[in-house]
Amino acid sequence: SLLPRWRGAAPIQRAILAGDAETGVGIMQMEAGLDIGPVRLEKRTPVAGKTAGDLTAELAALGAAAMVEVLANPDAYPPVPQPSEGITHAAKIDKAEARLDFTGPATQAERQVRAFNPAPGAFFEVNGERIRVLAADAVEGDAPAGTALARPSDFAIGCGEGVLVPTLVQRAGRAAMTPAELIRGFAIPDGTKLT
Repeated sequence: SLLPRWRGAAPIQRAILAGDAETGVGIMQMEAGLDIGPVRLEKRTPVAGKTAGDLTAELAALGAAAMVEVLANPDAYPPVPQPSEGITHAAKIDKAEARLDFTGPATQAERQVRAFNPAPGAFFEVNGERIRVLAADAVEGDAPAGTALARPSDFAIGCGEGVLVPTLVQRAGRAAMTPAELIRGFAIPDGTKLT
């Protein structure tokens, strides 16, 4: 993470959920305490549109390259104390957070989808079955929060503000599929309440 923001267990997911424009990695000098040491080098990357899985892979590569850079010439990267303002804690992810919250803006639900992909996987329930949402778009629209909007080739979900349009979903024990494939074998009628 871009310390001191998102110190802790789940900085990537928390950055996505918060709508941060960018995140990154820092080569930090270790000190007693949680992510409090001075930083020698920081590398940044945009967050927009990326899942936690995408960012994990990208940041791993950035971090490895940054570590090699610092170790090759440590004197070129003196330790810089972290600022005392802007400290946030990236709490461990609780699986309950992956249940999509349709009461807020669709943009927040879309961030949940990206933050919890690949794990634990954002989801909603309909007729007692859990449906994972692996990818989605937030669009303008008006419908009651948590209500399915049946469309000819897919479905959308009303949110407190805007509409969430799943683009890749997964039923328990099945492969990922498009919403069109899902609704061919699993009806989600217009107006169905999703939880």
